[in-house]
Amino acid sequence: MQRAVVAGELSLDRLDRYRKLLRESEWAATRGDARQASKRRKTDKAITRELRAMYRFRGRQR
Repeated sequence: MQRAVVAGELSLDRLDRYRKLLRESEWAATRGDARQASKRRKTDKAITRELRAMYRFRGRQR
């Protein structure tokens, strides 16, 4: 897909919209499947932990 954008066959805007649709589709799929929902929650919690650690580290740098 990156090559198509560079070659001018696909606009970057359209690629962004496609990726957004994929994320929405994956999220909708997790709503009906407990295993996927659990995996999504674990990922979300990991991201939150990383962000909190980053902000704590920033606070110590001042």
